Amino acid sequence: MRIVKKVWVVYEARSETEGKVYIGRTQHLRDRKRVHKSWAKHHRGHSHFHQAIRRLGWEDFNWRVIQSGLTKEEAIELENKLIESLSTQQKYNMI
Repeated sequence: MRIVKKVWVVYEARSETEGKVYIGRTQHLRDRKRVHKSWAKHHRGHSHFHQAIRRLGWEDFNWRVIQSGLTKEEAIELENKLIESLSTQQKYNMI
């Protein structure tokens, strides 16, 4: 019997200024936030989200967990569903 760990979360980072959101998934949100901040700061992140962090500042973004206790597959499915439900003008994700 295979044990499936439900340790994934789906999160959003919302810009107060633009109102746009970035949707993501991770097992460790605190660590993931640090990576986003570092990539934006050191210009390693060329995504729309990292560009927005550089332009608007880290403090402009409010972070929240949308859902926790997910398997990796559930997190991927929910993340994609949420991203697809938003128009290009509402999100930083570009997939």
